[in-house]
Amino acid sequence: MTINKSLMVSLEFERISNYIANWLYSNEEFLNVITVPHNSASIFIKAINSYINAGKRVLYITNEREEYVDILSSMRKHISSQNYSYIRNYKIETEKSLIVCNFKNALKIDNKFDLVIYDDIRSLPVYSKYEIIDIMAKNCKERGKFIAFSIESIFKNKREILLPIYESRMPIIEPRIISTKIDLSNDIPYMIYDYLRWSIEYGKKVIIYVPDKEKLINVLGYLSAYFKDLNRSLLYFSKESEELKIIFNFMKMKRGILITDDFKEKTYFITEDKSINEMVFFANHCIFDYKKLVYFCEKTTSAKKNIMREVIFLGNAETQDMYKAKNIIRSFNREAWEKGLLKI
Repeated sequence: MTINKSLMVSLEFERISNYIANWLYSNEEFLNVITVPHNSASIFIKAINSYINAGKRVLYITNEREEYVDILSSMRKHISSQNYSYIRNYKIETEKSLIVCNFKNALKIDNKFDLVIYDDIRSLPVYSKYEIIDIMAKNCKERGKFIAFSIESIFKNKREILLPIYESRMPIIEPRIISTKIDLSNDIPYMIYDYLRWSIEYGKKVIIYVPDKEKLINVLGYLSAYFKDLNRSLLYFSKESEELKIIFNFMKMKRGILITDDFKEKTYFITEDKSINEMVFFANHCIFDYKKLVYFCEKTTSAKKNIMREVIFLGNAETQDMYKAKNIIRSFNREAWEKGLLKI
């Protein structure tokens, strides 16, 4: 009997969910849950519910913006609001069964928990493996449980379980890497100008990520000079700004280019539009480690609209981080393909 691929993916998510819930009652302390960037945190609902019902306390650390915290929106359907709390600052009551907070607030919590889950999937990865392990150890009881949710193994030589697919069954698109000898603070290759002009002329939108504000200003300067006839289609947004009107205006536009040094934090909900192409300028800059580069490539396809969007890394050299990011993406897609889970 042929099993529908959507059902296969649902069964795979359920299998992972059951595995995690059962693992909690094993003698092991460490579990690596490895998956694609920005995947659903719903696979933890059964485990968290089970532990809470057994009288245990759970700390879930995620650096998502509060309004986008996936585990909270999922758990609200399953447990009373009296049993969980999102910690905005460490002075808030932390005696509830489930505490959700970001890394910085986890540093300030004195309580110890039976289970600590660190979510490095649902937001831009900014902390090292060692920092992640340290913050988890600080907040976990002596014989507590540790689960790391990441694109790679956090706990060395410990049990791993792999979920290489989104519920949409779409693959992660491999980035196109373009190397140039041109100083990107002053100019870009003509093929990139052509690509951007083509995007605007054919009614597409592009987000260009740059490392910092100085490079944002530089790129804005030469693109403004080149696209004089299209300046209304060229916007910029600095991560220092609290003026979100620019982002909303870009969302309403049918075509345009947004230059930003904000790495999907305040600009995150723009990329929910799966028709937007993304470019990383100065991709060889040290700020763009392999985990961030993989994150830029997350979920770059839309199953409903049959749209494939593109991610381009533009730099002065292909770095080890770019190479590693590409290999991680390839590995996820290969695993999903071999399991027969991909839509295409």
